[in-house]
Amino acid sequence: MNPLDQPSEPPDPHPYRALIQHMPLGFCLLEALASETSPRIDYRFVDVNPLFEEQTGLASPLVKTITQLQPPDGQSWRELGDQVLQTNKPVHQRTALTHLTHEGGSYDLLAFPLGTAHHPQIAILCQFGSQPLPSQQAKTQESLREADQRFRLAIEAVQMANWEWHILTDQVYWNEQHFRLFGMPPRAVP
Repeated sequence: MNPLDQPSEPPDPHPYRALIQHMPLGFCLLEALASETSPRIDYRFVDVNPLFEEQTGLASPLVKTITQLQPPDGQSWRELGDQVLQTNKPVHQRTALTHLTHEGGSYDLLAFPLGTAHHPQIAILCQFGSQPLPSQQAKTQESLREADQRFRLAIEAVQMANWEWHILTDQVYWNEQHFRLFGMPPRAVP
């Protein structure tokens, strides 16, 4: 019997469930909730994956709203959701939140519209611990310069020879002690 002639199993109502649960990105699905008493839209967590809960620290957020959970960054999440609803287009945002990430870290959010006009939903993918923001990059670069300067001072203090060859750029660096060690006068080229 031809396998294509056999009756197929009914389609899985959640075919991407395993992917969402195991992907290396945080994921949440928010339902937009309009209020008759307030112009502000709130959002209810309809679905989250384990990584989202782990990295945000939001315990059991399902069926709770951003207002109920009161995460420290709730306002920025609301603004992101509002922007997606207003434009009906995906929005990418990099956010620095030290309460969720290591100091100097940030996370990237990609929010995109789902659902219908009468039942709007927003899916958010989160990549936590992404590249530092420019202000943190400047601090990191300054720290590296200071560490390099301390290293060079220590090398000079103990009169140690030092040389480096950067294979990718084919640049060579050597200090003056390197020449003295071999009884040569210091010069630009060895």
